[in-house]
Amino acid sequence: QQQKSEWQLMYLAQALTRAKSLEKRRAAHFQTLYGNILYPCVHYDKEFTGNMGSPAVDTQAFRLAESKERYDRKIKKEYGRFLRWRNLLTWVDPQEEILLVRYFQKKKYVQPKIISRLLSKIEKRLEDEERRIEQQRDDQAMADYKKYQKQTQAFRKVVHSTTGDGQDDKRQYLIGGSFVLLTVEEYQAHQLEQEAIRSEQEQMVAMTPE
Repeated sequence: QQQKSEWQLMYLAQALTRAKSLEKRRAAHFQTLYGNILYPCVHYDKEFTGNMGSPAVDTQAFRLAESKERYDRKIKKEYGRFLRWRNLLTWVDPQEEILLVRYFQKKKYVQPKIISRLLSKIEKRLEDEERRIEQQRDDQAMADYKKYQKQTQAFRKVVHSTTGDGQDDKRQYLIGGSFVLLTVEEYQAHQLEQEAIRSEQEQMVAMTPE
């Protein structure tokens, strides 16, 4: 049991390092996503009889946004784990906190018997916290599933809203956890706006001294 608790504490204590690493690689990761975009092409060879490659731009935009949101959620989770680590340190006295930070966060040597004593002191509370977090995850998963079911039902009911020559077709897009009815042009404009906001935020972070 102590071995499991030690692994958990080490994982939490290193969360800030992982979060900073993910943030540093964020721009390069997003650039890779952009590089994988396939653009529609037209074949002018009269002898060509196969199917033309014409990927749906709006579908790719959706998947791109989804990948970026998933990456940002990973960063957010790591910061959340580090906050758990900082909260855990309030369970012990100041001298014990120094030892825990030295061993788990800075990865420096501390006598095994001291670490064993500290683990014995906090592992019961750690188990209780893990059970509480697991219950919260189960509750959130159930709530998300029910929300997804409702959104899926709404998505099936609303297919298209078409006027004129069909250029105003509207489709369901997942934005901020909810389906929104937009034209392809409106969705692409939304994506460009979000990217501009992210770029501005990244520039502000880069200008802020650590």
